[in-house]
Amino acid sequence: MKSAILQSLTVVAVLCGSSPAAVRHVPGEYATIQAAINDCSDGDIIIVGPGLYLERIDFLGKDITVTGADPNDPAVVAGTIINAGGVGSAVKFMNGETRDAVLSGFTITGGYGTLYMDEEGLFWGGGIFCAEASPTIVKNVIVNNNGPATADPQAISYGGGIACFMSDALIQNNIIADNTAAAGAGVIIYFGDAIITDNLIYGNSGVIGGGVVLLGGELTNNTIVGNDVSLPSDLGGPIAGNVYAASDNVSLLFQARVVNNIICGAKSGGGLFHQDVAEDAIAFNDVWGNTPANYVMRDPVTYEPIYDGPADRTGAYGNISRNPLFVNSAQNDYHLAA
Repeated sequence: MKSAILQSLTVVAVLCGSSPAAVRHVPGEYATIQAAINDCSDGDIIIVGPGLYLERIDFLGKDITVTGADPNDPAVVAGTIINAGGVGSAVKFMNGETRDAVLSGFTITGGYGTLYMDEEGLFWGGGIFCAEASPTIVKNVIVNNNGPATADPQAISYGGGIACFMSDALIQNNIIADNTAAAGAGVIIYFGDAIITDNLIYGNSGVIGGGVVLLGGELTNNTIVGNDVSLPSDLGGPIAGNVYAASDNVSLLFQARVVNNIICGAKSGGGLFHQDVAEDAIAFNDVWGNTPANYVMRDPVTYEPIYDGPADRTGAYGNISRNPLFVNSAQNDYHLAA
């Protein structure tokens, strides 16, 4: 299996570049992942063997592939761990990386977040932070990254699992679970046109948008379940246990799209909060069983939350509200029964 992965990755790299990619091995050739990244050029591949890597890595603007030995094997992914140790972001893309920069096959944990743009006390991206960079993040488990989530201006956070700032990242086929942050405990997209697709997002806790905050970009074909907004704060929440989506209909700076997702079982704050999102941009979702309501919006005059009623999108543009019949949600098995 490992040789097959290496062969396929090498073929792709050769086709995409004018010279063969270098393939580097951790820990065989390098003691740390960052040391291998430091030696890389665009198109190179780093293959990381199972183990605990107590480090924080930065792609340094390089369009390279950093992959575990087998991203398709859950046991290998579970045993290939980047742990930030409660300091900074576990993985950073902050120098214009494109979708040719690939992170795959890791368990990402122990992140706290990165101070960005001299904003005192605002930490971004506990697990992964993409700042004006657009990588591909695929087949990882992003778990137990805990950014500050209180109203203390010295310590709040956006994006416990992943934060994307002015980014067109592709976030696909990941498990994003049990992260905390003030806003977007699972994922936050803050402008840009990132795509969040085919992920399982559950058990994250925040104040606003426990699962996802979407200020632009596309949320499509994800299972988003059992997130909440239970963390204490005076940031104007709690609201949007599973998903917070908003668009800018004045300057059109950001447009959110929420299509073909299962959004179920929010423990608080409601299932899908939407503000100024085009009606046809919320389509073909199953929004069911959320507490205290499936859909939420704010009254345009009083700014108070409106639960269901005029906020409800059930029956419009293919949206339904029915039990998705998970195999065993008590054991976090969110496959669908036959």
